[in-house]
Amino acid sequence: MPLSGVGVPRIPKVLVVDDEETNRVLLDAVLSPEGYEVLQAASGEEALGRIANGEADLVLLDMMMPGLDGIETCERIRQHPRGLDLPVVFLTAYGDRDARIRAKRAGADEFLTKPLDEAELLVRIKNLLAAKAWHDLRERQRELLERELERRAELLLRAERLATLGTLAGAVGHELNNANMVFNFALHALEKRIEAGELPGADDLAALKRVYKTVSLHASQLLSLGRPGPDRVEMIDLAALLGELVSTLRAVGRLRQIEVLVALPEEGATVLASRTRIEQVFMNLLVNASDALSDVRDRPKTLTVRVEAMPGDRLRCVVADNGVGVEAECLERVFEPYFTTKPVGRGTGLGLPVVQQIVSAYGGTVSLESAPDRGARFTFDLPGYS
Repeated sequence: MPLSGVGVPRIPKVLVVDDEETNRVLLDAVLSPEGYEVLQAASGEEALGRIANGEADLVLLDMMMPGLDGIETCERIRQHPRGLDLPVVFLTAYGDRDARIRAKRAGADEFLTKPLDEAELLVRIKNLLAAKAWHDLRERQRELLERELERRAELLLRAERLATLGTLAGAVGHELNNANMVFNFALHALEKRIEAGELPGADDLAALKRVYKTVSLHASQLLSLGRPGPDRVEMIDLAALLGELVSTLRAVGRLRQIEVLVALPEEGATVLASRTRIEQVFMNLLVNASDALSDVRDRPKTLTVRVEAMPGDRLRCVVADNGVGVEAECLERVFEPYFTTKPVGRGTGLGLPVVQQIVSAYGGTVSLESAPDRGARFTFDLPGYS
C-alpha cells in the first residue's frame, strides 16, 4: 500500500534483484496487487545502477547470482550514499546460520528463506518501508531545520553587522567629540588672545592642527567602510606621542592642577602600529583619568603613564590615576559599549570599548584595577619594535 510522507503520497518502489526471471515475475505478481511498483534487475551490476539513480525504496536481493553475488552487491549498496539507509532483504534457499551471519555483516536488514511465506514477506516489506519513510521524514525535517537555522543565522549576522555599524558610528562620534573638545578650548584661547591684541600661541596652533588631523582621519575611515583595508603601520616613538598628547590636553585645560608623570625605558619605547589607533588608546585613557580626577579635592592629583619592555618585543603600558575610582560591581562592565560611570552628559560609554578593540586587534589585552576613591589603573600591551 502506498506510503505517505511530507507532500504528495508516492508509490513505494521495490527493486527485485535475481538472475532468474521466473523468480522476478513471481515476486512482481505478489507485490503489485499490494500497491507497490516493482522494478527488476537481473544482476548485481544492474541493481547498483538503478540504486545510484535513486530508483528504489527497498531491495529484495537474491544471495546466489553469477558475477556479483548477493553478499558483494549488498556491500556495494552500503558503500553508496543512496544505499546507506536503503532497506535490503535477502531471499535465498540457503537458510543456515553461516549464510545469515554473512548477510548481516554485509548490511542486510532482513533474511528470508525460499520457498517464501508471502504473508511474512509482505509484513517485513511493510515494516521496513514504514521505518524508511519515518527515517526519510526525519531527514527532510532535519534538512528543513538546517535551512531555517542557516536563514536565521544569516538574519542574526545582518543584525550584528547593523549593530556593529551603529557601535562604530558611536565610537567615531566619541572620538570626534574628543577632537571637538580640543578644538573648542583652542578656539576659546585664540579668541582671548585676539581680544587682548596678541598673536596666536604655538600651542594653540598645534592643538588646531591636531584636531584637523583627527577629523580628517575619521572622515577617511567612514568613507572607506564599504572598502575597508588595513591600517597604515609605522614605527611610533611613544615618548614623542605621549608628549604631544599631554601638551594638547594641558593646552585645552583638561590637565589643570594634575601632575603628569611619564616613565619609559632608558632605551626608549617604539610601537609598530597605526599612529591613529595608538593615539586613540592613550587619548581615551588620559581623558578618562582627567575626568576621574576632576572631582578630587582632598589630595594632590596625579596621573602616571608607565611603559615597560616585555619579552617577545611587547610593551606593557600602564595608565593610572588617584581619582574617584570605580565601584566593584561596575568593574566587569566598563568595557561594554555605552556603559559609563560618568554623570549624564559627561561620558558616552564608548571610550573604553574602543581601547579594548584596538588593543585586542594588536594581539594584546587590557585590564582595569580600581576601588572607590583609590583611583584606577589600566594595564595593556602593544607590539613593540626593537
